[in-house]
Amino acid sequence: SLTLGKSLRRIHDEVLYSLPSLQKIINNSDLRFDAQNFYDEVEIITPKKEDNIGKTYTDAFGVEYEIQKYNCYSLVKCNNSNLTEYTIPAKINGMQVSDINVYAFTDCKELSRIEIPGSIISINVSAFENCSNLKTLTIGDGLQDIHSNAFANCTGLEELLLPDSVCSVRPTAFKNCTSLRKVTIGSGMVNIWGSNFDAGCPPFDGCTNLETIINHSNLELDKEYLGISENVKIINVDGEDE
Repeated sequence: SLTLGKSLRRIHDEVLYSLPSLQKIINNSDLRFDAQNFYDEVEIITPKKEDNIGKTYTDAFGVEYEIQKYNCYSLVKCNNSNLTEYTIPAKINGMQVSDINVYAFTDCKELSRIEIPGSIISINVSAFENCSNLKTLTIGDGLQDIHSNAFANCTGLEELLLPDSVCSVRPTAFKNCTSLRKVTIGSGMVNIWGSNFDAGCPPFDGCTNLETIINHSNLELDKEYLGISENVKIINVDGEDE
């Protein structure tokens, strides 16, 4: 058995997969485990907390949050189509805000700036899709996973900085970000799911003005796999440039 403490913020799947005899996890942290990245035979025990699951909170900007089963908030939806700038809080009523739900800000075309705190561990499918005016994206160190189409068609985005905590970028995550010129990949990147994972769906497909990728990770970046032009310069901080 494995007991996870309350303060644990991150654990790689590879660590768990390296424990073939593991039968039970007692999870006191705010981490969540789902079927797609963990094996079913391991029993997950979460000590009972106050039963607030499903309760919602809408802030003064019209952004709605909902309490999840691990006693943390999920950002569910922006109900304000005129929102131009927004800073997501790390906590609400003492509880961590841990993820951004599917389609949360989809089609918020007036949104120009978003600040994501380090408490957020996952940006889910199409969370910011079609936010065509989004120019300033700040991602706190703590985010782990960026799902498919999360920032697709964000045509105003010019620069992307992925902190060291980000370990996974899914197919078409930044598809058709046509103004994107520079991408910095942090040291913690483990998987960038590209065309070999899902044919025709590389993460940077349609980023026609991309000029430079600065790679701080140990990943070997393949331009076709990423869906980028041969003219894009890849700077490997700890290796040879491409």
